[in-house]
Amino acid sequence: MTIYTLVLGEFETNCYLIVNEETNELIVADPADGADVIIHKIEENHWIPKAVFLTHGHWDHFLAAKEVAAHFEIPIVSSEDEKDILGDPKLNLTFRHYPGPETIIPDRTVKEGDEIEYAGMKAVVLHTPGHTKGSCCYYFQSENTLIAGDTMFRDSYGRTDLPTGSMGSMYHSLKRLCTELPAETRVYPGHGPATTIGYESGAYDFRR
Repeated sequence: MTIYTLVLGEFETNCYLIVNEETNELIVADPADGADVIIHKIEENHWIPKAVFLTHGHWDHFLAAKEVAAHFEIPIVSSEDEKDILGDPKLNLTFRHYPGPETIIPDRTVKEGDEIEYAGMKAVVLHTPGHTKGSCCYYFQSENTLIAGDTMFRDSYGRTDLPTGSMGSMYHSLKRLCTELPAETRVYPGHGPATTIGYESGAYDFRR
């Protein structure tokens, strides 16, 4: 697995291109904006997209999702607990941001504990509410890699004051990640630089 990062959109969201180097297939995680940029990057490298993964339903993580999915004829995958947010412009916040109200109906919904495989790579779905009620992370155990969305940042975490957010749920989600995943797990957040579970465990001191 090799992960390429595109920083896109008004809030500099990390869109990840997760590439299986053996097959040249890939997963697009959180196509934030700039569908043309994402499509060009994929096509110039002759990668073969197999799915779009969404970590949660906020607009700054999905604006390019429908265009990318349609261009490559691939499914959009999200948490089943996030369907309400994806389908409501007031909850996904597109009602107050350019280009205006937008909704998404995922092609596949997943839940806590599901093991899914695309592009020859297996990921376990971890339900991590807090930023939104249906936020999830995708854990590629064989690669010690976590696609964390806005659940975990380096030295921080996503806001909990937006619709369906909860500080209590965020605390439990962070504690879960820090205590259940190996310290060497590489964490790819929705914004900012990558980090590790070990580093964040020390920052939050959850292991005591």
